[in-house]
Amino acid sequence: MNQNNDINDPHGDLDRLIDRISDGTMSREEFAEFEARLLEDSELRRRFRARMRLEANLHSECQASPTEILHPLMQAPGRPRLSRWAIAAVAGVAAVLAIATFITFRPVDPENPDMVATIMSEESAAWSAVGMIGKGARLSPGIISLERGLARLRFESGAIVDLEAPVTIELLDPMRCRLKRGKAIFEVPESAVGFVVETPNGYAVDHGTRFAVALQEDNEHVEFGVLSGRISVHHDKSQAKADVRSGDMVLMTSAGIGVADNTRSASSARALSPDTLVFPTNGRETSIVHGDMRKDFLDPSMLMVKKDIPVPDEAQLDRLLWAKDRRSLIAFDLGELDRRQQKQASLRLNMVSTGKGYAMLLPESTTIEVYGIRDVATLEHWDDVGLKWANAPGSVEDSTGVDTSEVSLLGSFEIKRSELEGSVVFESPELNRFVNNDSTGVVAFLLVSDSIPHEPWSLVHAFATSRHVEVAGPSLEIRRK
Repeated sequence: MNQNNDINDPHGDLDRLIDRISDGTMSREEFAEFEARLLEDSELRRRFRARMRLEANLHSECQASPTEILHPLMQAPGRPRLSRWAIAAVAGVAAVLAIATFITFRPVDPENPDMVATIMSEESAAWSAVGMIGKGARLSPGIISLERGLARLRFESGAIVDLEAPVTIELLDPMRCRLKRGKAIFEVPESAVGFVVETPNGYAVDHGTRFAVALQEDNEHVEFGVLSGRISVHHDKSQAKADVRSGDMVLMTSAGIGVADNTRSASSARALSPDTLVFPTNGRETSIVHGDMRKDFLDPSMLMVKKDIPVPDEAQLDRLLWAKDRRSLIAFDLGELDRRQQKQASLRLNMVSTGKGYAMLLPESTTIEVYGIRDVATLEHWDDVGLKWANAPGSVEDSTGVDTSEVSLLGSFEIKRSELEGSVVFESPELNRFVNNDSTGVVAFLLVSDSIPHEPWSLVHAFATSRHVEVAGPSLEIRRK
């Protein structure tokens, strides 16, 4: 086998490349070349992430307990050392997860005067690097990639950048960096006024502020949003310039600078064992948004949940200015399952990234409440396509409250803001009673976020629907006693 052919045609045999990386047979020169191809090729990155997610889900199915969040990538601890995923790699299939993607990275010696920045903190971070890095690492000019979790860097100038995976950033000097992939939030004190963030088609200059930059997958569209203060955005080709102030957002493309679109930011049960059945939704799933702007704020491949910052007197305002709370509904047809037999139930949801909002603007943990929808035909059979907020089970018209006459709380689970992918398995005594007391053959649930974000533009959590092209949709596992 000609191993160099693998590098020249990475689309041809991605699995073989990953195996070579994990077993140590890829040279450093080949490693660097493959890294460059990943940074340039969005399709190759997509396929690579899909392979990692598949390996992670297989590993999770075998080892995780049913009540915990399962992690699809490695977790890096607070100081530089091998992660649990990297150690597990020696034993088997999880080896591929210890790599994630690849970067050109050079940590510096503490005495190196060329130091640019320091990693101040991490949350469930997985760095892609030839060497291991982590909290406290001092960085010189070069490219770094964060493939999972969150991290905070402090430049020598005093500027702070919060990175949200997946993200790639090039450190140029204490007053300048280049965002090459993903999104980040910058906080610039007086000592670093004039800090520059470069992007493919232009750059932003800070004037003492806190602002966000999001580079879309196509490397063509870049959003600049100001949380407080002011920045100036400069377009390379046209030499156009825009002053962006607190609460405003602009979109940069190769053509120029414009106003950003703020609205973007199997048919039967499967048997696991003679006593266990897994039920899919069969498409009985949907999300709703307060204000009913479904086209702008929802995606049929995702079950979205978010509790937005409350807006005073919103009934007097245009709906575009309302709080954009999102909720999701799912239902399972239990068919001819014997209702007289006692059952134990588990609800499985697979998290996916929406690409909407910034995780750093959330509390460290978000509470998701699970409600059971009462056994009433008009509640259990909703319109999956155009369901309006006021008509949805458990919702209150012109309010973000929960109508407890239509739903009952079954429990809740927590999602760390650094958790963008993985599986959640929800179980509770209330869930068991709800399933065992079912009288219609259909059980339906409402998912509601109960955590208010710190600031606007915060992340929207989501779980895959049965329409998602890469991740499995919701399932209900029933174990008969």
